Amino acid sequence: MKQKFYFLVGIGAISAIFSIPTLAEDSGKSTGAEREAIFNELATPDSITGAYVKITQNEQVTQMMEIQKPMSFSVTQKGYRVQVFSSNNSQNARDLAFKIEKNLLDKIPNLETYIIYAAPFWKVRVGNCSTHEQAQQLRESLIDTFPEYQTEMYIVPDQIIFN
Repeated sequence: MKQKFYFLVGIGAISAIFSIPTLAEDSGKSTGAEREAIFNELATPDSITGAYVKITQNEQVTQMMEIQKPMSFSVTQKGYRVQVFSSNNSQNARDLAFKIEKNLLDKIPNLETYIIYAAPFWKVRVGNCSTHEQAQQLRESLIDTFPEYQTEMYIVPDQIIFN
């Protein structure tokens, strides 16, 4: 009589198991076909004992893995941004920072905006300028579009996202 062994394995353990063979490969990357082959191999009964592994996965986990976006990495460098707002007023600084960001994005949707909290200050900064001159041009165009923020607009050194 054949014995069947069922294992319910958590996703972390499965990824740990399946990452081991791919580390030995020279490419360092596992394709979908390679992963499928590993699952098929585990499901094949052992020639001596007849034992095999049945992997059961919750449908919600499968759906989450399908919709998960691939990770992206950003490279940063020293550069400049235009600071549009800064306040340490504990009553309303946070809300005001988000309101200003929304106002900026309503008029310029593709503007790179950054809300920063460096206790006790809330700040809104925009842009990823490699040079001070680029930041100056951005500041001038922002002043033309948003004259109400002119008194608080400063060029500040910052770590910018390199494109």
